[in-house]
Amino acid sequence: MLFCLLIYWPGLNGSFLVDDINNLQVLNNYGGVTDLVTFSHFVFGNHSGPLGRPVSMASFLINDQYWPGNPWFYKYTNLLIHIIIGLVLFILVSRTLKISQYSEKNSQTVALFVSAIWLVHPLNISTTLYVIQRMTQLMMLFSVLSLLCFVIGRSFVDKNPKQSLLIMSTGVIIFGALSILSKENGVLVFLYIIVIEFTLFHKLKRPLWYKVWITGFIITPITVLAGYFLFKWPSILNAYQFRDFNMIERLLTEARILCEYLYLIIIPQIGGTGLIHDDVVISTNLFSPITTLLSIVTLFGLLFFAIKLRKQHPIFTFGVLWFFVGHALESTFIALELYFEHRNYMPMVGPLLALSYYACRLGEKYNKQILKKSALSIPALFFIISALLTYQSTNVWANPFHLYAIWAAEHPHSLRAQRMQAQSLMIQGKHDVAIDLLKATFNQHPHDISLPLAALNAACQKQTPPPYSPLEIIGFSANAKYTGGLVAIVKNFITLNTNRSCPGVTKADMHNILTAVESVHGLRGNAMAELLLMHSDIYILDKQLSPAIEILDKALLYQNAPVIPARQARLLASAGLYDEALRYIAIAKKSEHEQSPALPSQMHILNDLEANIIARAKDNL
Repeated sequence: MLFCLLIYWPGLNGSFLVDDINNLQVLNNYGGVTDLVTFSHFVFGNHSGPLGRPVSMASFLINDQYWPGNPWFYKYTNLLIHIIIGLVLFILVSRTLKISQYSEKNSQTVALFVSAIWLVHPLNISTTLYVIQRMTQLMMLFSVLSLLCFVIGRSFVDKNPKQSLLIMSTGVIIFGALSILSKENGVLVFLYIIVIEFTLFHKLKRPLWYKVWITGFIITPITVLAGYFLFKWPSILNAYQFRDFNMIERLLTEARILCEYLYLIIIPQIGGTGLIHDDVVISTNLFSPITTLLSIVTLFGLLFFAIKLRKQHPIFTFGVLWFFVGHALESTFIALELYFEHRNYMPMVGPLLALSYYACRLGEKYNKQILKKSALSIPALFFIISALLTYQSTNVWANPFHLYAIWAAEHPHSLRAQRMQAQSLMIQGKHDVAIDLLKATFNQHPHDISLPLAALNAACQKQTPPPYSPLEIIGFSANAKYTGGLVAIVKNFITLNTNRSCPGVTKADMHNILTAVESVHGLRGNAMAELLLMHSDIYILDKQLSPAIEILDKALLYQNAPVIPARQARLLASAGLYDEALRYIAIAKKSEHEQSPALPSQMHILNDLEANIIARAKDNL
């Protein structure tokens, strides 16, 4: 644990990255988190997943209540969570192996290797040093605690049924819920229990009451989850219209990616790793590329032998099934991005356990001490190599300019890597180089309108002739597709032009460009609402009431939030249109009733606003 702290220490000096900013800047939406109301807005107002991940959001308040905070403290907390997980993982593995009738001494040896390698494995760097991935960390922490409660309770099912039932149920209900509320794939804890039960614990007795418990507390939630996805199937399919691949292509591609994950777990490396993987080649059929077929054969082969050898080699079966279960949601049918390293944070435990176990078993077969030590040196060497690679990489993570440059060089066809590098160059004052890079990237990715907009922003900051005219950018929108980062670039564009930093860009150009951007394919939900709200701000600054109201009407279709019609009511009341203002108050109240009950009520604010409008209307009679 101390060694892990030391090798990660240099990386704590890094900066906030990408989604860190998107998720944490809302701390300032209500002037910081200073009371119960602002606490509720921040903790329960996140849209990262269906449940909002409130446990994870609350954990960020450990580090700061305003934005921007010091990234060092956020990363330090992430590192401590990572280390705590390593400790709990050691206890879980050692207890599990001991209960499955493996000797206590050897159980602790295997557990030591598993937890030590996991702590320093380079594939976990991006999860630990990328602040927002605390969601994944907390999901795993509470999942492991839930599994530990299950394992402890399972150890005396025969001796003390009541205590066993209490411990297992508490673990599943409390820690399971905390895991799911940290990140939704915490629901996989139920499947992890099934894997443990029918591999490592397959020889243990199952009294009738225990079978009833398994059915009620484990099988039933799994059935409900399956039913939920069946109910949501049309919307799951619909989400693919906003991706560059369909479901079949995703499943084919994920087969290759899963094999790559396994390779990186077994053969740790740092080249080509990190947050940038939007340049993955999509598998269009079994033979394009040919590694698709090879990967599918490999995965089905592993699954076949895992099932066939369940009783003779339960550890092997456990390692394979644990890995597959860990990827059951994020690497299968849901229309998510194709590749993320943090998806291996918990799944890698399975392969690491199998490798460590068989290395220790190999040592047990030899009588000579030197041969035993040679066998045990395999996982020890694995640990040392992983630690050295991680230390090398955390030093790179400490310098974001260096980090972005490496990612851009390693991923020349990645839109995300080149755009991040261009932003980095602008921060360093190298605007001309950034513009050239953005233009070259736009030639590779002509569907991304954020690139010419970013180049225009760079020219505005440098006060040089723009590389693209407003008319050209408007023309690019016809074939454009939405990509992450567009909203932030548009916001920068508006700020620069509001401050009149872009010579030659008129107010009419601003409105036309924003209208063009709003027509981009795939732009929807909160991203569209945010763009429309920014667009309305420009009309408000120009004192153009009608178009401001109209564009806010459109924003409400994408984000049903009472703040939008309340804003319209204030605007209309300021123009003396009190009847219209009261109509929007009614819309705001309807929207308030439809909000999540976890969010603090805005009804008192709406009532005060309504009363104020009515009073002003009477005064003007």
